Amino acid sequence: MRAEQLAAKLAEHQKLCYTAAQLEDVKKQMKKSGETKHTLFEIPVGIKNQWMRKKLTFYGINVPAMIGIPCFMEFADIEGIYAERADLVMGVLSMVDLIFVIKSYILYQFLQKLVTKVEYNHETEKITFRQEFGNEFLNAKESEYTPKEIEKYQAKTFNKTIGYRSIKKGDNLRPFATEVKGAIWHDRKLLETIISQPGERLKGMKRQENWHKKKKRKSSFVE
Repeated sequence: MRAEQLAAKLAEHQKLCYTAAQLEDVKKQMKKSGETKHTLFEIPVGIKNQWMRKKLTFYGINVPAMIGIPCFMEFADIEGIYAERADLVMGVLSMVDLIFVIKSYILYQFLQKLVTKVEYNHETEKITFRQEFGNEFLNAKESEYTPKEIEKYQAKTFNKTIGYRSIKKGDNLRPFATEVKGAIWHDRKLLETIISQPGERLKGMKRQENWHKKKKRKSSFVE
């Protein structure tokens, strides 16, 4: 059943891809263009600026609130100021702080995963993912991959913006948010064609596992 599902998934995926002849033609056109890097995906400046304002809100309002509210609760004389309503005030402040923490966590996670540009270099045959807020401080980050280090992936959580993920060793299946409203795809078909196809990673893992088993048997035989 698993094999049938993979076969069906692969057949469905291949409908989104170039044929071998079409892929060869696309690469020829790239070489003729005189450009080395080709933009496959990008987020327009206007939308990027919207998310930049979200980042400023995160650092300008959310972070100070998450620090300030607990400090106020700890050091302010709430019982002296609010007397009989002290418990109610503490409860409200705790709830507000919790809301800020949850909203900030969701925003931070989204901004880190947001992809603002995907480029393909036809000379090195590598893909570059640019994330305007990709590092731990929400500053710009660029990551380069071989096509087979990327696979299509749709998150099964509330974050439906995830479109791809890295399967590069050490990346811990790092997700990339490309399914964003207003994003522009210039050549998604090329990306779908050259990345790791459905089931390809599992086949590679099985081959590696079989190789290790054979090596182990040989070692045991020698001993």
